[in-house]
Amino acid sequence: MQEFTPPDTIAVKQQLLKQREAIEAAQLDLDAYAGTGTPLATPVLQGGVGGGAAKRAGVVAFAVPDTPVEGEPRSAGQVVADVLLYHNPPLTYLVAAAGVLALAAAWFALRGAHGLTLLTATCYVLLADLALNFLRSLISKQWQEAAGWAGSATAAALAQRAADGVAALARLHDSYLLCRDPVVALKTGAALWALAVLGSYLSLWSLAALAFVAAFTLPAAYSRNREAVKAAYQRAVGAAVARWDALGLSRKQKALLLALLLGSLWLRSAWSTRFVALLVGALAVRCHLKPAEVERIIAIAEPYTMSVRKRASRMSMAAADFAMRSVGGKAHMR
Repeated sequence: MQEFTPPDTIAVKQQLLKQREAIEAAQLDLDAYAGTGTPLATPVLQGGVGGGAAKRAGVVAFAVPDTPVEGEPRSAGQVVADVLLYHNPPLTYLVAAAGVLALAAAWFALRGAHGLTLLTATCYVLLADLALNFLRSLISKQWQEAAGWAGSATAAALAQRAADGVAALARLHDSYLLCRDPVVALKTGAALWALAVLGSYLSLWSLAALAFVAAFTLPAAYSRNREAVKAAYQRAVGAAVARWDALGLSRKQKALLLALLLGSLWLRSAWSTRFVALLVGALAVRCHLKPAEVERIIAIAEPYTMSVRKRASRMSMAAADFAMRSVGGKAHMR
């Protein structure tokens, strides 16, 4: 007796054969992004007959969802952008007021007329914690044990946050201070130099207040006048580049001009400014070096660095051996 195949099953098989390539591509994407946590789009069978047959056959993976998929949660950067760009004005005003109160409280805690130093305030906080735990020990042993920090969920969460913060700082360091890109290194050096000069004229609290006011004014003003600011910036940069190119200076002439500027700074500045000027000048020269010239410098310097590392390793081993013998001799004499 010949086996009878339902029409719905035949329709599903036909649609699956037509969509074989799409299914294989989706499987490759699933294998590639399985560990990243990135949600993949659910494949949907094309055509009304196949889709209806799939629904009737109970094939949920290829059915069209009845409700729209909810969007991903907003990141911290998007929330900050919403606050600084006044997308939600009440929330922006609330955050600004909280920031003002936090700055005022920090200023009063460190520079107010209360007569407390940082060490004294820390000791008073620890004494308050000791007093609270003393009262807990007299009331209930369970409350005393629950107040412990070791092994608590709060301590574990803080440790994880601290580890995430250290990892973020490490990524930030590698992005801007590792000198992988000479242009980024030059911009970073110039920005840090400008901040150092600004810090010599303004105190830490003045810089904090200035940064707070700028955060709640400049982004919003830029978003409203973005095109005009971009046009003015492009005109200024274009005019400066045109004037610089009109001089027609060669690489040697540019190097001589840079040396003259550094020399003037060397004669009229402090040692810290001299060092930073030399660093920024070296970064500027590095931006104009060709890859072959950089490889040539590395080939010349690398043998000397290997020799220095070997000598440092020998000196370290000799110092460790001397320390071990000295400690062992004193222990034997005792």
